[in-house]
Amino acid sequence: MDPAALRASIAGLPDGEASGAVLRVRGSDGRWQGTSGVADVRTGRPVPQNGRFRIGSMTKTFTATAALQLVARGKLHLDRTVQSYVPGVLPAEYPPVTIRQLLDYTSGLPGIDIDHKDPAWFLAHRFDTWTPRRLLDLAFTGRPMEFAPGTAQHNGNISYLVLGVVMEKVTGRPYGDAIRTASSARCT
Repeated sequence: MDPAALRASIAGLPDGEASGAVLRVRGSDGRWQGTSGVADVRTGRPVPQNGRFRIGSMTKTFTATAALQLVARGKLHLDRTVQSYVPGVLPAEYPPVTIRQLLDYTSGLPGIDIDHKDPAWFLAHRFDTWTPRRLLDLAFTGRPMEFAPGTAQHNGNISYLVLGVVMEKVTGRPYGDAIRTASSARCT
């Protein structure tokens, strides 16, 4: 482990791409942790050692990794349907959707119909509790498929939300446990 190289990898923040970073490395050579940049661009408050950031769609990478690890262990099969794992999670009128189609954005599932770019909407809903079931209901209730599964591709969050529900069903554990297990697994 080269602490100077690690420090250099996050140096120079904030810049045009990022305001701050926390880097934690743990391996057979030991541990290293460092921060760079600011946690709040308005106040200039530096990123704390225990800083946390919203990671948004980067969660999809973790979800896909965990799902593919379940595939490797034989607990999940790419060409089996969501409906075979979790009956009722999708509306009965929807056609079969496979795990593979969830992963590669070809499921055809409709997205959540909210104006996510409207600050007033976020202000009005800032204290709401958004459970997976509530989000699925918001996405699916009274809404048709966007396209037949496997016929087009559309990057959306709903497929990965459904995948998380499937992962909980096949593991019998919360989604977060699958992500922690996947992210801490040793690569061989």
